[in-house]
Amino acid sequence: VEVVHIHPEFRSDDGTYEADLAILVLNEPVQYTIYVRPICLWKFSVDINQIVGQSGTAVGWGKDEKGTENTRPLA
Repeated sequence: VEVVHIHPEFRSDDGTYEADLAILVLNEPVQYTIYVRPICLWKFSVDINQIVGQSGTAVGWGKDEKGTENTRPLA
C-alpha cells in the first residue's frame, strides 16, 4: 500500500465508526481471486431520495451501524 485515504468524517472515538471507509492506493497490481475483487463506487447523484427503496448490496466485515456483529473479522 502506497497511500491510505481515510474518509474525512471517519469517527472511531465514540464507538460508532461512522464513515468507516478508506481508499488504498497500491504500488503494484493486485491479482483478483474469488476473495479479492474490485468494487464499484457510486458515480451518480448524491440525492439519497433517488436510491431509497432500491435494491443494493452491502459488503464489509465487523459490526454494523447498530453495533451488531453480523460478520466475522477477516483473518
